[in-house]
Amino acid sequence: MLQIASPVREGLDQVESQLRSEMGPDEPWLAELMKGMQHLGGKRIRPLMMLLFGQASGSVNESHLCASTAFELVHLATLVHDDIIDHAGTRRGQPTLHRRNGTRQAVLTGDWLFARAFLVASGVGQSGLLGELATAVGRVCSGEIRQNHLAGNLCLGLDDYVGIVSAKTASLCAGACRTGVVLNTSDSALADAAWNFGNHVGIAFQVIDDCLDLEGSAEVVGKTLGTDAAAGKLTFPLIHAFAWGGGQYAEQLSRCLKQWSQGSADELCLLLEETDSLSAARQFADEQVELAKNMLILFPSSAARDALAELADFVLRRDW
Repeated sequence: MLQIASPVREGLDQVESQLRSEMGPDEPWLAELMKGMQHLGGKRIRPLMMLLFGQASGSVNESHLCASTAFELVHLATLVHDDIIDHAGTRRGQPTLHRRNGTRQAVLTGDWLFARAFLVASGVGQSGLLGELATAVGRVCSGEIRQNHLAGNLCLGLDDYVGIVSAKTASLCAGACRTGVVLNTSDSALADAAWNFGNHVGIAFQVIDDCLDLEGSAEVVGKTLGTDAAAGKLTFPLIHAFAWGGGQYAEQLSRCLKQWSQGSADELCLLLEETDSLSAARQFADEQVELAKNMLILFPSSAARDALAELADFVLRRDW
């Protein structure tokens, strides 16, 4: 990741500094809740995408730095709320906020982060930024609502799944990419290409996440695994297994999901191997990344464009 970020390293460091500042409130009780929060976002992929597209479409300016900070604050807020919804016990190898401080405090902390994000965005002076951010947040929430509504539906199809993850996971990536361009130029073709890049990469990111949730190591991934399966939420490997195995596996798969335990998790992984579902998921993620990289053709050759292509490939090989 260090090499990928090199074209915008100075800007990314400034965003990190802004995040520390925004998450260091004067109120001591809130500051206590914020401890360690700035590390939850991991590799800062969304700010990195925005800054790289800013560089690829012109140059990175102060507006890009503030907008990147706002998008990352929103991302952190969604992680806090996601952990509550999923009953997750760990994130980045540490106890989740709701485990440490209770659900009520965690919900309010997530709300505070959302408010802080829009406050930062309001200072940019670009009238479209607040709308871009609000649209992304709305899509994230609608995707989560749709996924929860369809939890336990063993007939969920791939189109439904892609629609859900495009909203709940890819929206912030797509919005960050598009914002990186629109802060420099009114070229709608470039803005649309950037949005599509972020959407495809975001979908690929979630599909790899689905695989890691079933076959990864909790120590390496750094969070509670199996939460989607335990909640009856069908992810790409599970949808593929149901479709590929048909009646032969449907009853067994259904039982594993409805009676979730470590034993059923192990049994489920064996079923996914038999149906080649994890390989199929990774192949689909690879196709999404290729679609994303095709979007970069519209941008002039540059170190930033090369870094965006490398970032897309990185999503496929990550183990966290």
